[in-house]
Amino acid sequence: MRTPNPVRSPIALATLTVLTACGTAPADPPPPPPPPPAGIRIVSGGAVADTIEAAIASPIVIEVRGPGGAVAVGAPVVLDAVDPSGWLPFFLVPRANVFKAVDTIPTDATGRVQTGVLLGGRTWSAWLRIGVPSLGFRDSTTVTVRPGNLASLVVTPADTALLTGNGYQLAAAGRDRGGNAVAGAASYAVESGPITVSSAGRVTGTAIGRAAIRATIGSIGATAQVSVVPEGQYSALAFDGAAQGAGQLVTFRSDGANYQVRAPLVGDWLSGPPMMGPWPVWLPDGRIA
Repeated sequence: MRTPNPVRSPIALATLTVLTACGTAPADPPPPPPPPPAGIRIVSGGAVADTIEAAIASPIVIEVRGPGGAVAVGAPVVLDAVDPSGWLPFFLVPRANVFKAVDTIPTDATGRVQTGVLLGGRTWSAWLRIGVPSLGFRDSTTVTVRPGNLASLVVTPADTALLTGNGYQLAAAGRDRGGNAVAGAASYAVESGPITVSSAGRVTGTAIGRAAIRATIGSIGATAQVSVVPEGQYSALAFDGAAQGAGQLVTFRSDGANYQVRAPLVGDWLSGPPMMGPWPVWLPDGRIA
């Protein structure tokens, strides 16, 4: 027995037709992207940072676009590595074995130029200045020169004198191959002689004699000298070689402390015997009045 087809309502058919039409309507296309802005763009290699004398592996690539966002073909781009102070912290390397402080390079068919960078031997926070005079564009990117590996140690004072029981502070500073400061805490040890030295570098004389202290940062070291001297008072004539006839009678302690000018020297000591002003008086205990 056949089941008769149900009669569909005209309203239901109309609703179905409208829903089907709505589901298949095409979406509006997205708006086109805006054109690239006019100006200078660092495509790659910007914000250079490395240690002294490093040749940067990746070049700095710069793109120039003119009004309307079109690439600027054949536009001269001026690259300037000279610091405002006059120092040259790095070199431009537009091609192999060519080193420049300032260079002008025309953009290629893609509106781009590129240059290598060779860092100098002095630590510096610098800028590569970029200009396109024909379009009035200017920009910059940082170039940071960091210190290299520790190469030497400078200990101060390198040589001095002190009395028994007295002390002084050593300072040790690390340097790279270019003489730039390299951070690092030094350790200290007595190498020889009648002294003690603390872990912080405080030296104390324990007896009269010659001594040496070794300062070390990592595998790099340097030696400072010191003389532990008997206490005494010295007098001397001190002359100023730059000023003819200028001189003074001075006194000082055996470790160099208490330096005092006691009397001026008058007359021309280069052409005749010098003459003194009022002579000081030595007291029985060795002091000078």
